[in-house]
Amino acid sequence: MEEVLQKVETSQENLKVRVEATANEIRAFARGYASAVEAHCLSLLRRLEELQVQRRNVLHLQSLQLQQGLLDVRGSVAFAERLLSCGSDAEILSAKGVTLRRLASLAERGYNPCPAAVAPDDSSSICFLPREPAGEVEGYPVVGVINWRTLDVSRCTIEGEGLRRGSEGQPGHFSLVCRDSAGEQMARGGEQVLVSIVHKEKKNCAVETVVVDNADGTYSVSYKPEEPGPYSVWVCVKAQHVKGSPFLLNVKKKFRHHGGTFHCCSFCSSGGAKEAICGCAGTMSGGFKGCGHGHKGHPGKPHWSCCGSTTEKSECLPPSVLAAVSPRGHLRTVEL
Repeated sequence: MEEVLQKVETSQENLKVRVEATANEIRAFARGYASAVEAHCLSLLRRLEELQVQRRNVLHLQSLQLQQGLLDVRGSVAFAERLLSCGSDAEILSAKGVTLRRLASLAERGYNPCPAAVAPDDSSSICFLPREPAGEVEGYPVVGVINWRTLDVSRCTIEGEGLRRGSEGQPGHFSLVCRDSAGEQMARGGEQVLVSIVHKEKKNCAVETVVVDNADGTYSVSYKPEEPGPYSVWVCVKAQHVKGSPFLLNVKKKFRHHGGTFHCCSFCSSGGAKEAICGCAGTMSGGFKGCGHGHKGHPGKPHWSCCGSTTEKSECLPPSVLAAVSPRGHLRTVEL
């Protein structure tokens, strides 16, 4: 009993030591993690300040360029007005060429008074993404990044064969990749994406589209055309067409698979069964409903039992394509 009691007391002492050691580990981990989070916070704030300086410099440069452009325009217009109002005919004729070239040069610069065109990288493009992984700091994983990239619709791209080619009654797919002004893929979703698919030759023939935001800068588009022919595909982001939109989508007719057997004749393929029928125009005497070698109407070569086509790799011929029907009510053989 004394030995057992001693072991229990020893176990209690070991437990106490182990708990204290674990508690110290937890405290050290928490202090280290807090230090890493604080360092990450300071890094984010420094990056934010750098972005502010960069954007401010860009805006300042744009402001100087616009001010200089405005001075050039005002000076040229004032000179032209003075020339017309005060100059003699000879002076007007002599300065006409230079003045017109100057005004044309200023017009070609195409200064856009729209603020969005002057400063596309507005401050709304800077945002904090608190749940985005940000790597490790001092060995601790941290989250939270600053996103400063601005969507550039002219840089957005479309990927997938489903944008150009489709099949009647079959689902089609393609993807929209949103990119920034540097051509890099955006890291987040949430953009206003509109996709419209309309038949170019038939009125009131539009295809329903489904756009899925993948939250990584890409958007999956799916559709299912019910009519063959050419379609116009509009892909817009923020009410602006992406480069190349509207696109041309060609939808092919649904491929008709053969439902029969490619055989030499129904007599051979059925093992001599009288009830076996064939889509060709061949007939046999003796109560046979199908065709046979050397008999009347046999095409003289292998053919499909469903439609009589003599081309193995082909679509099954529809009734509208064939001009005549055999006496048995089956389609006559037509060699493609």
